[in-house]
Amino acid sequence: VPLLAYVAGMDAKQAIATSLLVVGVTSAIGAVSHARAGRVQWRTGLIFGAAGMAGAYGGGLLAQFIPGTVLLIGFAVMMIATAIAMLRGRKNEPAAEGA
Repeated sequence: VPLLAYVAGMDAKQAIATSLLVVGVTSAIGAVSHARAGRVQWRTGLIFGAAGMAGAYGGGLLAQFIPGTVLLIGFAVMMIATAIAMLRGRKNEPAAEGA
């Protein structure tokens, strides 16, 4: 998003929307290959997808009232939090006894 905003000259809202489109297309392509291998939990995916679409619609409505700079800062904070969570990894649960 910063590259699109500062190098390509897009405004913040357009850069965020473009980034989300690219992520969506990439995710869809990855989902097809995983679905063919039988590794997709369709019910869970549809629930998260529906919730995500509702959130995206609501966020789109709210975005018109929020300055682009605030959106970029919020997006940066979210990306940093996501990176930290990914670097920390999952907490390993102790193995069940007798297993």
